[in-house]
Amino acid sequence: MTRRPLELLNLMMLGVLILLTPITLGERPGNWLLLALYIVMAAVLLQYRRLRLPGLDFPRLFVRAYPLIYIAVIFDSLAHLAPYVRSWRADAFLRAIDRRLLGVDPTVYLERYANPWAVELMAYAYLLYFILPFVLLWLLWRRRLFAGITDWACTLTIALYANYLLYLIFPAHGPRFEITHAGGELQGVAFANFIMRTIYVLESNKFDVFPSAHVCAGLITWYGFHRYLRRYAVPAAVAVVGIMMSTVYLRYHYFIDVLAGIVLAGAAISIAGPYCRLWYVREAEPIESLAEEPAL
Repeated sequence: MTRRPLELLNLMMLGVLILLTPITLGERPGNWLLLALYIVMAAVLLQYRRLRLPGLDFPRLFVRAYPLIYIAVIFDSLAHLAPYVRSWRADAFLRAIDRRLLGVDPTVYLERYANPWAVELMAYAYLLYFILPFVLLWLLWRRRLFAGITDWACTLTIALYANYLLYLIFPAHGPRFEITHAGGELQGVAFANFIMRTIYVLESNKFDVFPSAHVCAGLITWYGFHRYLRRYAVPAAVAVVGIMMSTVYLRYHYFIDVLAGIVLAGAAISIAGPYCRLWYVREAEPIESLAEEPAL
């Protein structure tokens, strides 16, 4: 049976996680539940077209919603894998690369520019990472640019899953937790500290540093605006630049994480087009025509 490119991406990612999870069972026996979850997610993805629920068009509903659900669930699940797949921590390695490239620790250097108003502004910029993609989706949906939604979602999924795999290879906490800053914790004026605390609590995976998903996904979101909604490309670019600056200023990422996020975004954009052209098959039967539905 033919598969849509997003389905194939998710099946490949789940396959990798199914192979990796048994490695962690010695230190975390409860991860057998995680293994079962991955298997169920893969099975649903393989069989959803055959599922019928009374009064509910499950196949069509599933194909619209599952990419966001799968991305979120897989990211959260990494909290139970990243500390156990490898015992090594990459912070010292990433910090050494920053020093080799810049001669300093960027977050330590930026302490001289620490200002409550700047912290406040950077916290709002950092928060845009969680908002900007949904703005893009909403605008594409309103204009019925469904093919654009599918193509952009495919590009973003490639980038994020590559990010997630690299989190397992280079598990790191980031400079906020691994570098001592003479000025202590950053302080905002109004809501910055609440925003940073909330993000820390909600992000269950604490080893999501290299590469920066904020930078990578932000650039891919800007690419979506640039390609499909050119009139919004400039304000989107300003937002993405703010996101990129905030990742280092707020001490979430090393400078090398930002560079890696830029490279990964470029690679995902280059790969997504040929990948989608290779695998995307429009099918004619009523259920199979779900392939023409917007992915998100």
